[in-house]
Amino acid sequence: MFKKFTFFSLVMLFFGQMATAQVMISFEFVSEHTKEELQDILTDFGIPAVLAPVYYDIEVYKITYETPNGDGSAMTTATGAACFPKGYICNSPIASYLHGTTSSKTGVPSYGSTELVIGQLWAGRGYITSLPDYLGLGDSPGMHPYVHAKSEATASIDMIRATKELSDELGHSFNDELFLFGYSQGGHSAVATFKEIQENLSDEMTVTACYGMSGPYDVAGVQTDFINSGQPYATPGYLPYVFLGYQSVYGNLYQNSLSEVLVAPYDTTLPPLFDGTHGMGEINDACTPVPTDMVVPSYQADFETNPDHPFRVALEDNTLTHWKPESPIRLYYCTEDEQVFYENSEVARDSFLNRGAPDVHAVNFGAYDHGGCVQFCLFNALLSMDSFATGPTVLLDYAVATEESSAGAMDGSITLSANADAGNLSFAWNTGATGPTLENIGAGDYMVTVTSDIGCERVFEFNFDQLLSNDSPILQQLDINPNPATDFINIRLEEYSEYRIEMYDLGGRLVKDINFAADQSYTLDVSDLNDGMHFIQMTDLNSGQQHIGKVIVE
Repeated sequence: MFKKFTFFSLVMLFFGQMATAQVMISFEFVSEHTKEELQDILTDFGIPAVLAPVYYDIEVYKITYETPNGDGSAMTTATGAACFPKGYICNSPIASYLHGTTSSKTGVPSYGSTELVIGQLWAGRGYITSLPDYLGLGDSPGMHPYVHAKSEATASIDMIRATKELSDELGHSFNDELFLFGYSQGGHSAVATFKEIQENLSDEMTVTACYGMSGPYDVAGVQTDFINSGQPYATPGYLPYVFLGYQSVYGNLYQNSLSEVLVAPYDTTLPPLFDGTHGMGEINDACTPVPTDMVVPSYQADFETNPDHPFRVALEDNTLTHWKPESPIRLYYCTEDEQVFYENSEVARDSFLNRGAPDVHAVNFGAYDHGGCVQFCLFNALLSMDSFATGPTVLLDYAVATEESSAGAMDGSITLSANADAGNLSFAWNTGATGPTLENIGAGDYMVTVTSDIGCERVFEFNFDQLLSNDSPILQQLDINPNPATDFINIRLEEYSEYRIEMYDLGGRLVKDINFAADQSYTLDVSDLNDGMHFIQMTDLNSGQQHIGKVIVE
């Protein structure tokens, strides 16, 4: 599928909800994925279904759209990916995921980068996801202005607009909830986009919540202080990337030649590596371990002593700590991050709170490095988004249990089981029944319309004969008390059997794995666990039936 718009359509203004010029130029269908495929991806990441079940099949599109260039003097083109849940009836929230550092033009969502999977998984949970490639990446011309707040924001905002346009084109409905989240450079991009929307676009869209994860918000402070420390840096290629990117925007970091800034041979060997065909690993290998060893000493000295130095001014222009977020913002980090230093998050938190921001939290997930911190950040961002969103947790995918009817008899049944988070639901079967269980039935076709307490509907169709050969046990809620708990919890059992309990913390870490045999109830010691929410998955090892639950340890 590919669509091209006319010149007239590019300048046409939308009325009502979209009071902005149309930005989408074209779109192209990329792929579709089943919820089972997406759940397998999560399992491969080490996140079991009990922590983040996938509810919907999805489809993925590539979008080409218009957006301002780096200095805002003209329009250019950019690309990105958009993912949509299939069969989701409620109006979906939009989640904009901003990707981390890449120097390769094809290492981006629209080309199927690893981070595209994040957008796909969020879509499988009921969100419409928008994933910009940024300027100078994907099919966008020129060099990427790395960690440049304004163009990160405008490219991300116009990708959100284009995603909304494509939603209308494809018949997907969205609500006014907007979530921003990103990791590493993406954390900087998410906060930059939040700031731009709040300060300049509040009449068009509002951020529901923002998640900056391991982002360099204080580029002029925390990050610069370390680069100037004379210590080896894990990713020294970031310095020339920032410098060349800012030169492409501001044009005043040097006058005539890069030799004014970088010593030989780096003044000639490094620039060709930023043509979009080389990875960051290759660029880092071409640099010195101590980034400032590549800088002309007189340039470095002037930078350190001159507050009006053009590079320092550019860094200050892209520091994101000097404003007051009005919507909830979460800053996630790990203390052993060797690429983006955790103090960025603490400085930003303190600055936001000092300015009176109403809802700011910085969360430390422990002594993990930049790569090890990713899973904790993403998983907790998902849980937090679900708590703010009115859409994705309203209607869940129902597990179905069947009892085979005797030959020619009407003694079969179909039972639907919903997660407790689904709220109050009503059921309307084609037989006239109005409960979650359909009883006294024989072989045949059955349909039920499930309606939530906020008016969303979803229709389920069942062929009883097919269900007999594809029976799946009900995913039931555990009966746990006390909850919250301090020392022990009691789990009520339905019958004597052999069971396995797997317990996970908010970081997705397996904290208990116990096999036992019991009937009526089982007492589990939780006194050795850290405070906070924990997830339990209990499996009947004889029947395969699974139960899930949550418990707060205090």
